[in-house]
Amino acid sequence: MGTPKAWLEIDGCPALRHVTDIALTACPSVLVVATPGQRLPELDPRVRRVDDPESRRLQGPLSAMAVGLELLASQDAELAYVGACDSVFLSAEHIEHMFGALESPSCSAAIPESRSRGATFLHPMCGAVRVREAYPAVVGLLRSGDRAARALYQRLEARTIAVSELPDPRIVRSCNTPETWEAAVAERAVGRSAHVDG
Repeated sequence: MGTPKAWLEIDGCPALRHVTDIALTACPSVLVVATPGQRLPELDPRVRRVDDPESRRLQGPLSAMAVGLELLASQDAELAYVGACDSVFLSAEHIEHMFGALESPSCSAAIPESRSRGATFLHPMCGAVRVREAYPAVVGLLRSGDRAARALYQRLEARTIAVSELPDPRIVRSCNTPETWEAAVAERAVGRSAHVDG
């Protein structure tokens, strides 16, 4: 990407600040899991930073999920939304939609799912989990050597939600090149302008 994703801009705001500000409108607290020593943009004082342990430095989102879920479990939190700092199309409506999918106590996780050419794709960085069930599951996965974020939802037998049923299906769009990032940010800006003008 040419620069750390947390510092990419959306409407003149660092991406991480943009995402955490939105999350705060739907969640009572927000955690950011970072690499030890990683420099982050200035965030709302209500956002708490925790770091991956040195022993799992740069081992991916599943490790970060374990760190965040451990802290949330210690605080007796019930639900957690799992997101990424490059979620250009994140909205409070999406987070609330995913929490709503966990209304049944028997449902321990929910994740968007898309299909293409007969294949199924899970989108783990825009799903939600029940903390009490998810934390021991993610610890077990790390001990087994698994590093794929989707493995947590598979272990929990998550409820899948068709991307077409989400408030904004674009939430699952990945941006891994400068071109895809710029296109997504521009599309978001156009959509916001059309909404305001309408």
